Amino acid sequence: MSITGRVSDRFLYLQGQHLVLKSWVVSSVLFLSLCLRMYGQQTFQNSLFYLDPYDMNPAYIGIDDRISMVARYRQQWMGLEGSPGFARFNIHVPLRDYHAGFGLKLASESIGVMEDFTLSFSGNYYVETYFGAISAGIRGGFSGKNIDGSKLVSATGIYGSDPIDHQDNYLSEIRAGEFFPVLGFGLNFFSNKLEIGTVFDYYPVVSKRIDKFLWKNQPMITFHGKYYLPLVPHFRMEAFWMLKSDLIQYQNDAGLLAEWRDQFFAGLTLKGFSRLIPDVLSISAGAYLGHSISIAYNYELGFSTLNQWENGSHEIIVRWRIDSFFGAKKKEPIIHSPRFYE
Repeated sequence: MSITGRVSDRFLYLQGQHLVLKSWVVSSVLFLSLCLRMYGQQTFQNSLFYLDPYDMNPAYIGIDDRISMVARYRQQWMGLEGSPGFARFNIHVPLRDYHAGFGLKLASESIGVMEDFTLSFSGNYYVETYFGAISAGIRGGFSGKNIDGSKLVSATGIYGSDPIDHQDNYLSEIRAGEFFPVLGFGLNFFSNKLEIGTVFDYYPVVSKRIDKFLWKNQPMITFHGKYYLPLVPHFRMEAFWMLKSDLIQYQNDAGLLAEWRDQFFAGLTLKGFSRLIPDVLSISAGAYLGHSISIAYNYELGFSTLNQWENGSHEIIVRWRIDSFFGAKKKEPIIHSPRFYE
């Protein structure tokens, strides 16, 4: 039985136009994204976070007592050259009788002239309380960041020769990279109806030069939650939200996910960036393919003028979950008495 099931049983009452003609837009987006990531980066956009909570919070391991594997792919601002995108994979395994678990996460991300590959490992421990279960998790690993300065173009640069010359002391002409540590901490509370969590990421703060660029990772704090709404038999809804900030700017996401007969589900999310007015609308739909596999697709439409040159953002997720028998303590053997009584 899952943790949430055990808690539930115990507390039943807690239930565009051509890009060639608009190349200045592409250059502006790439350069702006580079500046943002150098001096106060935000994490990559992530529309289906509510279907993959371990990707965000290492404290989530083992909540449903199942081995979980998740693969995701996202392409943002489809049709715009150099637009952000990522491919991610993670697996986490509960150690049932030890109230713990471990996990692994791989991520390959790109935006403009930058590429990022991350490998991290996680572990957690949870305790059950009168009101629900509380879990604490830690994540550690490394991130390899690469910047291809040869793809940048300056107004006064000399191109068409090898090597190129940007005629700019702050722009690199070569491809260069560095490794950075990855460290994060997470807390999560969950009961049969409510989940609340917080995550602290990108610690410690590290500054390194990647050729001519100075990279400084910016600490990130995230708050997230879910509330389950069992309405009628075979139909339920959950409200979810997320607020994340690098202490310079913030992003808030809020939405609803509806599920019917444990077969089909659909979601709607609104996003806002450093303001309460929504900037993005996300629509998702998915299905369960048997007991273990589910798949979902998300389409994201922005409300900004950038829509003239891009065709929305697309994200897909595939999840595989199976029952876990890892971490079960070895039971003492039963010794039968050889004596007979009449």
